[in-house]
Amino acid sequence: MLFNFFCAALSKMKTMDMPAAPKLFSIGAMSRETGIHVSTIRMWEARYGALQPVRTEGGARRYTTTDLERLRIIKLLVDRGHKPSALATQDLDQLHAELFGPSAQNGNLPSSELRIASMGSTTWRSLLFTDPAMTAWTPAAHFDALSEVENRLESFDLGIVLTPALQMNLAKYLAAAFSVYKSKTLVVIYEFSSSSVIRFLSALGIECIKYPAAPMDLARSLTNIIEARQAEHQSPAQPRFGIETLQTIAVTDTNLLCECPKHLASLIISLHSFIQYSNQCVNDSPKDALIHEKLRDIASLGIVQLESGLDLVLEAEKINRQHAA
Repeated sequence: MLFNFFCAALSKMKTMDMPAAPKLFSIGAMSRETGIHVSTIRMWEARYGALQPVRTEGGARRYTTTDLERLRIIKLLVDRGHKPSALATQDLDQLHAELFGPSAQNGNLPSSELRIASMGSTTWRSLLFTDPAMTAWTPAAHFDALSEVENRLESFDLGIVLTPALQMNLAKYLAAAFSVYKSKTLVVIYEFSSSSVIRFLSALGIECIKYPAAPMDLARSLTNIIEARQAEHQSPAQPRFGIETLQTIAVTDTNLLCECPKHLASLIISLHSFIQYSNQCVNDSPKDALIHEKLRDIASLGIVQLESGLDLVLEAEKINRQHAA
């Protein structure tokens, strides 16, 4: 019996000395973790040699954690315009250099151009802003409590609120503070919330980003938000088609099988009417002025885009545009 005890103990000691088997992922797990379709993973693997999985006895693919990290970075780079064929043979260090190197900063606004303050979860601040992809967005100041920064928003261009739970009482608090500083940009990074709260803040021009988000994706989202906000504060492009011209186009017969010119002209006329309506709402309801100002600006941008479309069909139809405003 004693002999059996020592044999069991020795067997256990040998097991403890053995290194843990590396974690392996199925192709389905790789797809779920990266957001890349299984068929795309197979194609990149077969066509470009992007991955070299081991096979089980049954022939199923198995991938390592290094494979997973490489695939995540390749997807980020492909989303930014890189070709998978050019990335497939790069090792992890090369992919990191591609992701976080000088070219990775394109589109990121230098932190020196923006005065940024973060507020809320200190833990999230440590997680988010220590990543190289977020270097350009490092806050100049952090406040643990929103009350500490409420009267200091005028000192910053961008406020980033970090909160695990975004509830309506917090949303209303942010809305009240933000309404005083309409020229500022406020972004809320949250983990749990409801669609009604998100709609409430979005209508007020307060941007919301769901956590967790990859640092590169978060940096890209912040860039897009700032660029859009800067565009809003620029003088809107003036309409190039007068109402009379649009009305003429709306009743003009064309050679197209469809009636796209007429529809485009009618849509632009409707947007002009909506802008007038929004201006009246701004004057009639100071409480909701911010919402209507944003709606008016969006309608103005819509006119510019639709006029570009109208240019295309008029050129195709060789319709005279001499009456354009």
